[in-house]
Amino acid sequence: MTSDRSFQVAGWTVHILWIIVSFSMVLWEPIHIDEAITFRHFVSQGWKISLTTYPFPNNHVLFSVVASWAQALPFDPIISMRLVSWVSTLFGAMVLFRIVNRLADRNWAIVAVACWLTSLGGIYYAGHARGYGLQTVLMLIALDATLQIMKGQQNRFKWAAWIISVALGFMTIPTFLFPFAGMAAMMLYAVYVQRNLGLLKNLVLMGTAAGLLTILLYSPLIHFSGLNAITGNQWTQERQFANLTTDQMMAFFPDLFAYVGISNLMLLVVAAGLFVTHRKGAFMHLLPMILVPVLMVLAMRALPFPRTFVFLTPVVLILTVDQLQMVRQPMVKWAVLGLSVLSLIVVSKKEYQAAASSPDHQARELFRQLTGQGFSGQICTNGWNETADMLDFHAWLNGGSIHVKRVYNSDATESSCMNVFTNVAPSGFTQVACVSSGCVYTRPENRD
Repeated sequence: MTSDRSFQVAGWTVHILWIIVSFSMVLWEPIHIDEAITFRHFVSQGWKISLTTYPFPNNHVLFSVVASWAQALPFDPIISMRLVSWVSTLFGAMVLFRIVNRLADRNWAIVAVACWLTSLGGIYYAGHARGYGLQTVLMLIALDATLQIMKGQQNRFKWAAWIISVALGFMTIPTFLFPFAGMAAMMLYAVYVQRNLGLLKNLVLMGTAAGLLTILLYSPLIHFSGLNAITGNQWTQERQFANLTTDQMMAFFPDLFAYVGISNLMLLVVAAGLFVTHRKGAFMHLLPMILVPVLMVLAMRALPFPRTFVFLTPVVLILTVDQLQMVRQPMVKWAVLGLSVLSLIVVSKKEYQAAASSPDHQARELFRQLTGQGFSGQICTNGWNETADMLDFHAWLNGGSIHVKRVYNSDATESSCMNVFTNVAPSGFTQVACVSSGCVYTRPENRD
């Protein structure tokens, strides 16, 4: 067996391992609160509700619409919803392979795909029913078209692919603005380097077309819910720098690095060093995809959630491969592939450990205890509590008579609530059911 053949077998083996791990997550991963909200308020209500309501940003509109159609599949409704993310990630891997194969070669394409799929973003959001996987594949389609357009392949098909993928990306999550701005900056840099005014003209025209198509796609939502539903509800307000605590600011970067992958970021640093010494490749043409989102965050003086930048992982890997391919030592590819295997092990172990103590797991156990006692009624909790919210979701999912109410600006135990969920035993209450994150208590006069 030739060296290339051996490497490709090893690379495809990593991809198969990802399929096993990620599909296992689709089947058995505990339900996350965001998935519960997405399913309860949008997907289960049908595609028309998904297309026309936006009470909070859990509605990744295009994802919710497609996921509502997926409910026709003969599977558990949560699994059907997650399959949309899994298939999106699988298709995204194909597009990334195409991009890197054109930029470098087949072996490096295998490496890039393996490193993306085995990152936290590649594993977690493949089995998580949210729109980030769909957003990433749409970004990759648009980036593929951008790279070809920059090389002079400005035919109608390439521009059509760019317009449609950009508009659908915005329809999935409005924060598609970050990769869109990065791709626009890439083309503007190409205009400057190539002195190509024709490209500038097409960018303006096609950017306008993408904007109009985006407005058209959002028109049902704007008509029924108003533009303010997207830009002005309490859940979409900017997290201004001035309003963030030091702990929140400091927590942003570890979370972001975890999504992208520490090993992938280390490889990017090596790639940047190679570019500084060799000045070759498409590194400068691709760099705006990373720099522009950073500059936008600084200009807005608002900090998005780290998961907003999950799309950066394949971009980092394209930049990395662009430089590492110049190193002719075969062991470099093997070493990078080895890092992807290590990442797969670490991320899988972390997700497995988190599953055992997840709020969903605890809420299921709490629901089992309560229904076993014939308990019914309203349970109050102080503000937001994920275990209590998941209890409310499972009660709704099973048609039970339990409902959780959030009490704000006061202590639930001191209000008129007859039942409370808290992790501190309240005076004068009797314990009904208990898990590690808290217990349900009831007032003595509320018991039979």
